Amino acid sequence: MALSNTPRQVMEKSAVVTYKDTTAKELFTLPSNAKILFFLVDVQTAFNDSGTDLLDLGKTGDGDFFADDIDVSAATQIMTQQYELGDVGDGIKTITGTYVGQNSNATAGKAVVTCVYSSKFATRQ
Repeated sequence: MALSNTPRQVMEKSAVVTYKDTTAKELFTLPSNAKILFFLVDVQTAFNDSGTDLLDLGKTGDGDFFADDIDVSAATQIMTQQYELGDVGDGIKTITGTYVGQNSNATAGKAVVTCVYSSKFATRQ
């Protein structure tokens, strides 16, 4: 298998998920052929459901495609490289985030989700 030496640049996109985002929220869109390296979840305000406090990261049509059940019950930063990270292919992928409180009674919670990815350099003609 031959290795490709295609120049790429590292980029990031960020968006906020709160305790009110209990259905899939569109966070951002990645360009064609982006290669996801990892996600950072910066929990700025701990989520406070009386049960578990979890965050799923996915794509349109599959809400936990990239990460399932990230614990957001404490103010911390979490790096995740779970599940289907890698090249998003020719299609543009919309990344979604969904907060799942076990008892649906959270009154606080805020996290900034950052996707770190690489993308091919644009060539000028």
